[in-house]
Amino acid sequence: MNENQKGVPLGALGLSWDISKELFYGHSNTAKWLPFLKLRVTDGYNGNVDRSVSAYTTANVNPVVNNFGALNASIINPPNADLRWEKIHVVNIGADFSTHNDQFGGTLEYYLKTGLDLIGESPVDPTTGVTSFTGNTANIRDHGADLTFHTNNTFGAFRWNSALLFSYVRDKVTKYEQVQSAVNNYLVVNTINPLVGHPLYSVYALRWEGLDHQTGDPKGFVNGTGQTSGQVTESYDSILYSPDLSNLIYKGPVSPTFFGGWRNNLFWRQWGFSCNIVYKLGYVFRRSSIYYTYLFNGTSPGHPDYDRRWQNPGDELHTNVPSLPVPNLSSNQPRDIFYENSEVLIENGDLVRLQDVQLTYDLSRAEHPKLPMHQIRIYLYANNLGILWKANHSGIDPDYVSAMPNPRTLALGIKASF
Repeated sequence: MNENQKGVPLGALGLSWDISKELFYGHSNTAKWLPFLKLRVTDGYNGNVDRSVSAYTTANVNPVVNNFGALNASIINPPNADLRWEKIHVVNIGADFSTHNDQFGGTLEYYLKTGLDLIGESPVDPTTGVTSFTGNTANIRDHGADLTFHTNNTFGAFRWNSALLFSYVRDKVTKYEQVQSAVNNYLVVNTINPLVGHPLYSVYALRWEGLDHQTGDPKGFVNGTGQTSGQVTESYDSILYSPDLSNLIYKGPVSPTFFGGWRNNLFWRQWGFSCNIVYKLGYVFRRSSIYYTYLFNGTSPGHPDYDRRWQNPGDELHTNVPSLPVPNLSSNQPRDIFYENSEVLIENGDLVRLQDVQLTYDLSRAEHPKLPMHQIRIYLYANNLGILWKANHSGIDPDYVSAMPNPRTLALGIKASF
């Protein structure tokens, strides 16, 4: 029986154990300070069907007949008797806990997710009549942890509630049969070309050897190996269109590896104050710079790096911005592409941001009997307040590398409940 004709067993099983209800736990010292503790685990598979793919040959038929009076058709995908469902295997282990009166508590979870038989393109021997087919070509695995802490404290008329959120996630492509023919294919924006052993969405860059001390041209490497950096060159086509990936450097994931937030709420009598701090760590981004080809053909307004460009011998000691080339679009573009994708333009994306702040004042009918409604809240709310700390020193907000940042907002309002 062919693979696509077989059944796919899917399902999940979960177990939980409320340890705090066990007799032995009630007599332990731990129960005195942690009266609630619960463990849980789930394991299961779910599946997905890509309805754009079939086990049979699919073709696109042109309604216009050819010179022989027959219809033209081009193959979209060849037959694939081994086409299978995509399967996602998820294992989740968690724990919930809290102290007396929920003064302190939280949740800790760890998960392992494995994607099997993921559908994508794969190369085929061109002598078969097609160069690629869409089928089960990739596997991916990711694991992560989520941690939530909360605390509720009362000091007379003063109350303080706090919640800390922490998440960690890391994915890795474990199988991918499609191999690109040139280094440049792994640098194309908005195109997914993963490499086995790295995250699905990764930032790759070209090795950099600085600027030529006489011309200010950028220098890279070719013919590198695992033991040597390779040969220094200014032949950018040989770097970009080489099938040798030894000079392609993995710089880090596009998405944060660690992220979360810390929210605090403080109350004193009728007054309330809250603030939310978010953080993102463990990722990188590619910053923009001068692109002379677009500058010469009039499609770019320029870039501040133009003032930092190499102009005289010795400038290579304090700048990485290439010199102004001769306005020749055909020869300059590979030079620009190399510089644009070099490792000197990769920045650390780590940041801590003050997301929002709110100040409130409450009036209630219990304290003011003549109040026409049950409660009135007057509030002042500010959002997108700015970055408290960032790792890069280029003055770039990593959340808005290629877009205008959201404006700061300030709102004053009244909320009534009847």
